[in-house]
Amino acid sequence: MATETVDLTKADAAYLQGKFTEADALYREAVAKDPANAAALEKLGNIALWKNDLAAAETYLKAAQKNQSWFNRRWPMNIPIKMHLALVYARADRMREAADLFESAAGLFPYGPLKEFKLKSAQLKLLADAAPYRVSGDAETIVPFIVTDPLPVIHVSINGSEPSNFFIDTGGEGLIVDAGFGRQIGAVTVGEVDLEYAGNKKGKTGFGKVDQVRIGGISVSNVPISTLDLDEISRTVFPGLNVKGIVGTGFLKRFLSTLDYKKGQLVLRQPFANKQKTDQAIRLTERDHVFPIWLVETHLIFTEGSVNQLPPGMMFIDTGLADGGFHASRAILTEAGVNMDWSQANYGVGGGGKAKSLGVTIDEVTLGRDPQAIHRKNIRGIVFEEDISIFNDALGFKVGGLISHQFFRDFAVTFDFENMRLILQ
Repeated sequence: MATETVDLTKADAAYLQGKFTEADALYREAVAKDPANAAALEKLGNIALWKNDLAAAETYLKAAQKNQSWFNRRWPMNIPIKMHLALVYARADRMREAADLFESAAGLFPYGPLKEFKLKSAQLKLLADAAPYRVSGDAETIVPFIVTDPLPVIHVSINGSEPSNFFIDTGGEGLIVDAGFGRQIGAVTVGEVDLEYAGNKKGKTGFGKVDQVRIGGISVSNVPISTLDLDEISRTVFPGLNVKGIVGTGFLKRFLSTLDYKKGQLVLRQPFANKQKTDQAIRLTERDHVFPIWLVETHLIFTEGSVNQLPPGMMFIDTGLADGGFHASRAILTEAGVNMDWSQANYGVGGGGKAKSLGVTIDEVTLGRDPQAIHRKNIRGIVFEEDISIFNDALGFKVGGLISHQFFRDFAVTFDFENMRLILQ
């Protein structure tokens, strides 16, 4: 029986706009008509991965792989599917399978961006023979912020070290350790590569693992880490604090994590399989704001929002913009009517060092849609002279901006990855 030829134009357009629920339905319709449609199957696999449905993501991506043309099954055309399958396995702690796929995606000559895949493979092999992220200790721990501004800083102990200052940044992939500090505490590393940070600046980033991380009353064993030279960030952004690392999404998503800016504390709870128990633990009420989230690629948290008069789009929830509440490309801010006087530009500091930037005032940033939406006015925004790649469709969909620290400053913000929700109380 011949399959029906399907047109993916509407589905692809919805995906490009970040309308993943709509795109999912349209791709499902396409696959119902043409079960071997590799393009639709791949997009369904991506969407399932973004909503953290790992079983569905594996099924769709394997089907897409099977039904690709002979040409697209060959390297390097097969890199995207292999990479996303590797992420499925890594999220499921199937480290050996993830390592093998990253190594295959890297190819025989892993130069340039492919070197990152080779290093990820080597990193995951370090974790393949021991259970990663093995959590012990308290079911819930409350860790006070050392400071809340310009970003929250907490005490973290690595490999039995004295408590050291780490700042919290959901824009970070996982646990990031200062390179020099990593050598002091015996972190095992497998190599380093230049990766993109704020202002499109490159920072030499290492891959490895540590044996133990202790935060409050919780201990986590066999933890993958990145390393980065944080000296300049520490001196410039956190003078006097001697910051030694970053706690990012890859670590926080192992818990029901609450950044309580109001009380000045991080709350880590071992997650509940039951949604009702989660709601009880955080004391969710009808007055609270609940937003669906998507976890894109390794660690990028997205939900819907808007800036000024622009239509809603996908917003990156990155809490690590020091003293800032919103960031977007120059093109987006121009379209939103934001005044940018580059004669007042300065230099900000990110993982890649100094980058030319400008502080701006955003009339209104909105998270979500009414009636759940939160509208905040006169938000401090930051724009860099050079855009990061996510604003140039590097993720395969349009990104409307990055919502950060100042926006969340009056809330307790909970990241519920079991139920894929962002909750503001």
